[in-house]
Amino acid sequence: MMKNWKDWGQVGFNGFELGLEGPFSKALPKASWLVNYRYSTLGFFKLLGINFGTGASVPQYQDITMHVYLPFKKSGSLSFFAIAGKSYIELLESLKDTNTIDLYTREGQDIYYGSHTYVGGAVLSLKAGSHSSVRIHGALSGFGNPIKSYRFDKKAGTRELSYANRSDQQNAHVNAYILSRVNRRLTVKSGMIAQYMSFILADSTLRKGKYYRLRDLQGNMLLAQAYSQLKYSLTNNLWLTGGVHAQYLWLNNTYSVLPRAGMKWMPHTNWQLGIGYGLMSQSQPMFLYFNQTPVSGGGYVNFNRDLLFNRSRQWVLSADYHVNEYTRMKMELYHQYHTQIPVELRQSQFSALNLGADFGSPANDSLVSRGEGRNYGIELTAERFIQKGFYYLGTLSLYRSQYLPSDGKWYSTAFDGNYIVNALAGKEFILRGNFTFWTDFRLCFSGGKKFTPIDEQASSARQERVFISAQNFARQYPMYARADLKFGLRKNRRRISQEWIIDIQNVSNRRNVFMQDFSFRSNSIVTQFQMGILVIPQYRVYF
Repeated sequence: MMKNWKDWGQVGFNGFELGLEGPFSKALPKASWLVNYRYSTLGFFKLLGINFGTGASVPQYQDITMHVYLPFKKSGSLSFFAIAGKSYIELLESLKDTNTIDLYTREGQDIYYGSHTYVGGAVLSLKAGSHSSVRIHGALSGFGNPIKSYRFDKKAGTRELSYANRSDQQNAHVNAYILSRVNRRLTVKSGMIAQYMSFILADSTLRKGKYYRLRDLQGNMLLAQAYSQLKYSLTNNLWLTGGVHAQYLWLNNTYSVLPRAGMKWMPHTNWQLGIGYGLMSQSQPMFLYFNQTPVSGGGYVNFNRDLLFNRSRQWVLSADYHVNEYTRMKMELYHQYHTQIPVELRQSQFSALNLGADFGSPANDSLVSRGEGRNYGIELTAERFIQKGFYYLGTLSLYRSQYLPSDGKWYSTAFDGNYIVNALAGKEFILRGNFTFWTDFRLCFSGGKKFTPIDEQASSARQERVFISAQNFARQYPMYARADLKFGLRKNRRRISQEWIIDIQNVSNRRNVFMQDFSFRSNSIVTQFQMGILVIPQYRVYF
């Protein structure tokens, strides 16, 4: 008997990959299942002399994905999903070869970094009468990042633990909504979201010969949200939308109730204009609430616990023009004004709007929700959907991103690159013998990352990195530019398909700046560059 499921396999830069999918049985032809597993092969490519920018370190990872879909006979469906993965890497500067590219090790430090994550849940969809439907999502998730960092001195033969992190978080999510078509003009969607978080935050660092606890807490918190939105058709080519979104954080009894509204108008079958306005709010990253401040006489206090939600007033104006059935042009103008942003109580240049610009989680304490920020810009898009084997996509974004900290002056954020240009084009060619040759080309230009310069003299004198805080994100790296070329050959058969791919990344071999750092060996500022050209072969097979 012929099997009724589909297999596929792949080997390439990102590892070995195996997958299976198919229906459950002939009696349930619409019910299906899928499982996919990946395992790192970077160690093998390392032996071939391919450098990933991690020096002597090789990332190790594996993950698995599963999904089951079960439709009901009359209406609705039930599905289950699960994803789990783990990774590990040793960033050992003590083994660094000075002749190889190494972007992530820090001078005089050996770092052991691990991570694990999982998520699993179910989605229930039901019809509620002839004009309404109900959808309920439920999920459990968790992640952790065990980290240890050691300082070493090869000349003195010393090595000591300088930083350790043991942080884990588990989440339970419930998201439910009902969608009702009240009449042919009015549609209403209302729902709620609840997120329960349980966590361990434990990390410490070595300062002046003593270990200083940054965070050492166990606890839980609940964030609840509710929303309702409606869409009303005034005419066949004019639609109004409106709604309200509320959320409440039990940790510190913070809440917000915010309205949103929009309008879309189609003056012609090829044109669509839109305008939207809304007030948004967002809770802080969880670690920020629990940063600890030592007090005289011993002990710690959480000054950040009462931080408010970030607030943002946003508007957008858009125009969408369909040149023909497979080509369109789009433009968006937007402005965002942020308030209640965490900044330091003392006058400084710190703002939570810059969080996420690097790999760390800052331990700033004594924060207050008095900062501001603003983003504004324009985005242009030209897109051709695949037609006769040809497609393209081009985008241009011009923008500014600024923030106002507690010193009362406006600064560029870490993300204020000012412009981004992306272009993608591809073509398929049908050949004889069931062969298909395809190729695509990608090009990206963007303004360099903003950064805070290092004080070279102070860093040399104190033998630690000292930044010029008065020039917070005042400097900018050179423009980032990268071109990628990919081409492949696909052979289609009745029971098996194969694909051979060559992916050439950074074709021009441009040396884009990764970061500037201070070298304690040379007592000078050094520039680290990203990887040059990288050729990645790939093979896929479908059964």
